[in-house]
Order: sequence, then structure tokens, then C-alpha cells
Amino acid sequence: AEGSAGPGELIVFFFGPQGAGGAQANIDRWVGQFTTDSGAPVTDAKQTSRKAGGFDTVMVEVAGRYGGGMGGPGTAQANQRLLGAIVNTDGGPYYFKLLGPDKTVLENAAAFDALLGSVVASPEESWKHESNEAWCGPPTFGAAPVSSRRSRFRIHRTHRPRCVGR
Repeated sequence: AEGSAGPGELIVFFFGPQGAGGAQANIDRWVGQFTTDSGAPVTDAKQTSRKAGGFDTVMVEVAGRYGGGMGGPGTAQANQRLLGAIVNTDGGPYYFKLLGPDKTVLENAAAFDALLGSVVASPEESWKHESNEAWCGPPTFGAAPVSSRRSRFRIHRTHRPRCVGR
């Protein structure tokens, strides 16, 4: 995501029906990647639940110094923000993270919210390409793949299938 404070990134994960741990464990881990300027844990993260695209969704917003993701601690970056959402679909949870400079993420918050609202259930047949019946690739938002696995859910507003054998 482009913004006046520099680029941010949208990351979308899908690990299949089993997911990647419970929603609260993921939220706690995401919040734990942030500290205050003094190095103390962030205590003012906002967590909410709502429907997004008709699915139960847990959301989190946290800001501060971002110390890194799953690869372990990196160089902490000040003035960062994360908008995160776990969208619980029948096929398994999708994990959405918009991460970057505080101002950039705030400038793109409405687009992130619109993205979550655009998630819809899709019949499996929609993944077949009309001309050759080849299975198409995973759903995408821009260049960020949702999954390396086939899914019955897609982001309809921005979906651009990549088809096998084409």
C-alpha cells in the first residue's frame, strides 16, 4: 500500500481448514511484535469482533515499534501500525495483515475495511476457467497471494485468476 509515510504491505495467509492456531493466540502474537518507544509491551491494542463479508471476523489494531514477524526479531521500526483481521470462513480462517508506517496504514484503513467486506463464498466451479476447464490459481489481491492451496473463497472485487496450463 502506498502512503505519504512510505509503503506498507498487505499480507494474506490461508493454511487450510485447520488454520494456524486460535484467533486469540494469533492476535496476542501480533500485538506482542510491538512495543512502546521505551520498549515496554503495548497495552492499548484495540480488538473487536464483527461480520465482514458475512463471516465472523476478529480484528486488531496496534501501533508502536514493530520488532519483526515469525522470522524472529529484526531491527525494531518506530511509528508502525498493524491492522489485522482473521476472517473465519467455512473452509478455514483467512489471516489479513496491513502493516507499515503509522500514517500509511491509517491512510489505507478504509481500503482494508473494503477488502474485508468484499470477501464472499464462491462455489468451487468458479475456479474453473471457462475455455479449458483448467483449475485456476489461488485468489489474489494485487500481487499478494491468499494461499498456495486451492480455495472455495475469493476476493471477488480484485480476483484475477492465474490458470494452470495457460
